[in-house]
Amino acid sequence: MAHQFLSFRSKNRPRSLLLSRDYHCRAVLSDFFDDCGYPLACQSSFKDMVIRRDAVDAELMILDDELGDMTPYEALKILRAKNEYLASAKAILLSGSTTRRIVERAQQAGFDAVIGKPIAPTLLLRTLKNLTLSLAA
Repeated sequence: MAHQFLSFRSKNRPRSLLLSRDYHCRAVLSDFFDDCGYPLACQSSFKDMVIRRDAVDAELMILDDELGDMTPYEALKILRAKNEYLASAKAILLSGSTTRRIVERAQQAGFDAVIGKPIAPTLLLRTLKNLTLSLAA
């Protein structure tokens, strides 16, 4: 994916973490983040992420709605409770269904944004820009 024309040039590039068991999702988003200059660590399972401690310094968390062993809502709650640093990290939910009910549930669970799948690159980049600006504030 070549998205240089969409790139957001800023000194503030949040360290990001993607938690998704879908290999294709991880590969596509990894390329997208690389093209746009955002550092991204990818994990396929919550357990692997905790063992490797990739979430320790993430400023932005992206959780897929299909994690397998738990819901993204449970994962976010655990991450925020177990790590003081992540308590203030921004969180994006990737969801195959972006109904009003899903969006409301995500907001109640502490997600800052919901992105529907398949992912629209322009929407994702705009969301990253907005969250990056709020992190810098």
